[in-house]
Amino acid sequence: MPSEPIPIHRPAPAPDGPIACTLHPNDYAGRLADFRHGVFAHLTGMERPDPARLRLLLDGSADPATVRELLVREQGCCAFLGFTLTAGDGRLVADLEVPAEAAPALDGLAQLAELSAPWVA
Repeated sequence: MPSEPIPIHRPAPAPDGPIACTLHPNDYAGRLADFRHGVFAHLTGMERPDPARLRLLLDGSADPATVRELLVREQGCCAFLGFTLTAGDGRLVADLEVPAEAAPALDGLAQLAELSAPWVA
């Protein structure tokens, strides 16, 4: 089955602006729940091609529109996050990218995924 591209979202961080998440602390639990149900519940694997990139491999039951919408919302508070979604071969692949100085943000996301995923890393 050929891959079906899904729109790519790669905003550039403001060169002089801070790399910081602006999500209100009261919203963290809800966002984590959204990731647990919409992304991590479908996780079949993770790859870390380099420190500034995280690849989430999701099974075919992951809804591309739901994953895309969640990542777009994440860009709303983490404008330095870029992502690409690719569907095909019965799975969905989410490639997340950040500037090198924001790599710890991907470390945290990978740790949350490992804690929440239905498989053991």
